[in-house]
Amino acid sequence: MLNSYEADCDLNGKDPDRGLLEKACGIAGRLTGQFAVPHSETTEGEFLAREFSIPNIQKMPIDAQVVSIVEARLTEARVALGAGAHLSVIFLCGSVLEAVLLGAAQQAPARFNQANATPKMANGSPKRFHEWSLAQLIDVACEVGVLKLDIKKFSHGLRDFRNYIHPYEQMVSGFTPDEHTAKVCFQVLMTALASLAGERP
Repeated sequence: MLNSYEADCDLNGKDPDRGLLEKACGIAGRLTGQFAVPHSETTEGEFLAREFSIPNIQKMPIDAQVVSIVEARLTEARVALGAGAHLSVIFLCGSVLEAVLLGAAQQAPARFNQANATPKMANGSPKRFHEWSLAQLIDVACEVGVLKLDIKKFSHGLRDFRNYIHPYEQMVSGFTPDEHTAKVCFQVLMTALASLAGERP
C-alpha cells in the first residue's frame, strides 16, 4: 500500500507526505518484524557508501543449473568494472538481476501471481513468468517483500540503463554511462542479491 501511494504521487507529480510515510513505514516494520524505510530517504551517496560482498550464490532462488552461469556473469562484471567496460557491467548486472528475480517468482508462484502489480493477460489471468518484463519482476518482488523499497528504486535505475543494449535507446537519452554509473549498477545488484539471499542487514 505504501509503495502504491508513492507510485501514485510520482505519477501525478505530487510530493508524498514524508512525515506520514515515515510513520507508516515504521508501523509496517513493527508489524512485519522488519525495518522499513521510505525509498527516497536513501540517497545515492549513502547507497554507494555501503559495502556488500557477493552473497552466497547457493542461497539464491535459482535453479542449480543456472548457478554457474550467474557466478560467471558476476565474475565477468567485476572484471569489466576494473577494465572500464562500463556498458558491459550494466548489461551483465541487469541480466543477473532478471535471472534471480525470475527464479524467485518461480519458487513462490502463488505470492507473485496474486500481487496487485502482477501483469495480466487479456482474460485476466497472470502472465507466465517468462513473459514478465524486468520492471514487472521488480515491482512485484517489492510488493511481496522480496525486495525493499530502496532496492526497488535503484533496481529500476539499473533496468533503465540496461535498456541501452538497444543503441537507439542510448541515442535518444543522449547519455553515455561512465564509471560512476557502472558502480551504481553493480552496487544495486549486490544489494538485491544480499536481500534475496537473506544476508542484508
